Amino acid sequence: MTLQPTFFDRTPNTDTDIPGDRYDFISVAAHELGHVLGFSNGAGGINAFFNLTDEENFIGRNARARNGGRPIPLEFFGSSHVKEGYQHGGSGKTLMEARFGQGVRSRPTALDAAILDDIGYQINYNATFRNPAPRRVASQRSSLDIVAGVPAAASTYAYAYCGCSSCLMSNSQH
Repeated sequence: MTLQPTFFDRTPNTDTDIPGDRYDFISVAAHELGHVLGFSNGAGGINAFFNLTDEENFIGRNARARNGGRPIPLEFFGSSHVKEGYQHGGSGKTLMEARFGQGVRSRPTALDAAILDDIGYQINYNATFRNPAPRRVASQRSSLDIVAGVPAAASTYAYAYCGCSSCLMSNSQH
């Protein structure tokens, strides 16, 4: 995956210094680590994540509890991403959405953590975050869009898909 234009933060404890026309490397890396940890429908098929999905939702017990008793909607059937724009209880944009905004850092929310909890990880929910909405920027396209085969968005926000196999599959289906 090509990560351009990317910002490599020398002060990762701050998130106010990310240029509005750059993708935050820490956000992209954390998202991809989520897939490595099992937030994925799996290349070979059945796994813990897949076993806790029902059509277009993640239905794990902890995820439902953190989501007001409701399942967490996924981008589409079999997706390894939370539905774009979905949040609950002021959590903000989830880390595990398929798209990234420029100029903003995304960290694991309680919803992201609850899914990892359901697939077998011990979670400290006090270490989760509330993420902001993407900032407005002039650019509408990046090399991530090109690599993932995604046409430029018509919005005033610049987004890129993460480039994982699930994103590449979702882009071909939409």
